[in-house]
Amino acid sequence: MMKFGTLTEEDPDDVDSIRNTYYLNIFIVLLVFIFMVLTLIRAIS
Repeated sequence: MMKFGTLTEEDPDDVDSIRNTYYLNIFIVLLVFIFMVLTLIRAIS
């Protein structure tokens, strides 16, 4: 997936930075999903 800055480039085997990047990706996907749902609701009504 996308890398944000140098989160995982310092130490690729670091479990914490891999987990942080994983949760960051999930958070961004959820934000985009919520934005799309709100836009769809506005388009319907």
